[in-house]
Amino acid sequence: MNRKITIYAVIDLLVIFLLSSCNTNPYKSHVQEYILTLEPLANSLDVKTTLEITYLVEGPQPKNDGFKFVGSNEVDSLVCSDEKGIISSHIEYLKETRISWQFEPVSSGTKKIKATFILRGMIEKTDNKFNIKASWAGVFRIPVLNARYNILLPPNLKRLKLKEPTSWEQEKRGNLDCYYYVQAPLKNKTIKVQFEK
Repeated sequence: MNRKITIYAVIDLLVIFLLSSCNTNPYKSHVQEYILTLEPLANSLDVKTTLEITYLVEGPQPKNDGFKFVGSNEVDSLVCSDEKGIISSHIEYLKETRISWQFEPVSSGTKKIKATFILRGMIEKTDNKFNIKASWAGVFRIPVLNARYNILLPPNLKRLKLKEPTSWEQEKRGNLDCYYYVQAPLKNKTIKVQFEK
């Protein structure tokens, strides 16, 4: 009797192991490149936001959609596109705000998605200091091989503190100061920055 119980226990453990090791995704994919650009709008607490995501899809079933949680702020003026032009997109207000997009199915290869939108009231203002926190910035359910965060400052703002990540670099984009952070693979999930006039 004990031997039968032991055999059944071993079988149960094997079934649990096999189920837990199964990949629930119907396709294999990861993000080959991810670029997040945050641009505080002049004389506003809103932030123009751009997500550029390049998926690498490796079957066996085609991929035809994606999504990104973007915190709890209201999203306005969402436009998503791929290599061919504008694609279908949606905004859902759950515990966090989720933007999603749909495109023609891809069985293998790359798919580039660009989403632009306004995050209303993303900047918190205290006296002359302006704070941006995006704890959602680097949160993905699949691996991200290469990532870049950009902060574009209008002329009326200047850098005060770049808190997370800590090793930002700087370049010019027209009349805007661009502070950027590059990582491969993506590890730093949160952006925290502070500016002043």
